[in-house]
Amino acid sequence: THLNGRKLYEREAGILMPIFSLPGIYGTGDLGREARQFVDILHNSNQQMWAMLPNGPVGFGNSPYQAISSCAGNHYFISPEMLINEKLLTKEEAIRDYGLNIEDIDYGKLFTERRKMLECAFQRWLSQGGHCSQDFLAFKFKNYSWLRDYAHYMAIKEEFNYKPWYEWPAGLKNRDKETLRANSAKNTYAIHFWEFTQYKFYQQWEKLKEYANNKGVKLVGDMPFYINHDSSDVWANRELFDLNPDGSIKLFSGLPGPNNTNIRWGNPCYNWQKMKRRPHIR
Repeated sequence: THLNGRKLYEREAGILMPIFSLPGIYGTGDLGREARQFVDILHNSNQQMWAMLPNGPVGFGNSPYQAISSCAGNHYFISPEMLINEKLLTKEEAIRDYGLNIEDIDYGKLFTERRKMLECAFQRWLSQGGHCSQDFLAFKFKNYSWLRDYAHYMAIKEEFNYKPWYEWPAGLKNRDKETLRANSAKNTYAIHFWEFTQYKFYQQWEKLKEYANNKGVKLVGDMPFYINHDSSDVWANRELFDLNPDGSIKLFSGLPGPNNTNIRWGNPCYNWQKMKRRPHIR
């Protein structure tokens, strides 16, 4: 629409619905059938947008605003039903103890059971040669700027009982090349597993996005202002954040509070001067 030569935009309406709040029998909402049913509800209600909270993998506390990667997707949202349809899982492998209350998320059980379930699918995918497929290799190439660092970060976290990167041994914490190379060789299996989770997340995400767009529904993103201190981004790009030489935070994010108090969010601020010298970072 135009008015006096100026382009106007039509109003659009939508609903905020975090993916984890969708119904389902697998411990949390996911990118599968129930997500499409929600798109149908939006379409039938003449809504044009599905607004979401951040969909990154969560760290300690399970807050979507404390993601451990700015690029990776939350592997909890991978649909077991879609993996069953791909014959990467059996129904028996997908149904696990996700807690007694299907209306609540038991993150403790989800943390352990989802990992086991996805590893079943990963092993079957490996046996079928999925890691050599052109589609997977293209995915790795397209996402080379963050995928390897994220997968290696997750493998090291598992190795050291999920300690934050700034509590890892010095060689890993400081990304010594020889130490990283040796650790990568030792953790090849785990690194490939975490690459697989992202491959499947983005496969399912693109299918959901296509389904929604075909119904006239846009997926509206949401992202935090800052990156979690314990994240693959900060670990792999320390110079881009305002940190001390030991990796601790030098300048915290936050906002002024009442009565001359400050509210500290706990995330590191950015080193804008260093970022200006790297214009192509994602």
